[in-house]
Amino acid sequence: MPLGIAAAERAAFAPDLPTVAEGGIDGFAASSWCVLLAPAGTPHGIVDRLSAEVGKIVRESAITAKLQDLGFVVEGRPPGPTGEFLRSEVERWGSVIRSANVVVE
Repeated sequence: MPLGIAAAERAAFAPDLPTVAEGGIDGFAASSWCVLLAPAGTPHGIVDRLSAEVGKIVRESAITAKLQDLGFVVEGRPPGPTGEFLRSEVERWGSVIRSANVVVE
């Protein structure tokens, strides 16, 4: 029986499952994520179109249901917030890696 979900918020696929933070470990949240990236310098119009089309796909009820069955939380953020999210994740986990002196062998 799971004790909690490591996400920042409860998941739609398990609404009764509390977050780890709700269980008493303040600030605990970790997740994996999938992001579609384009090469640097890709024109904004193309990025916006790709984002819109991928957003439509992941919001199709059958696709959303399948992803949720696999344990995904489907968000579909636009390019600006996605970039902000990526920068925050690099900073967050970079800090953890540096403080733990993690090295690649």
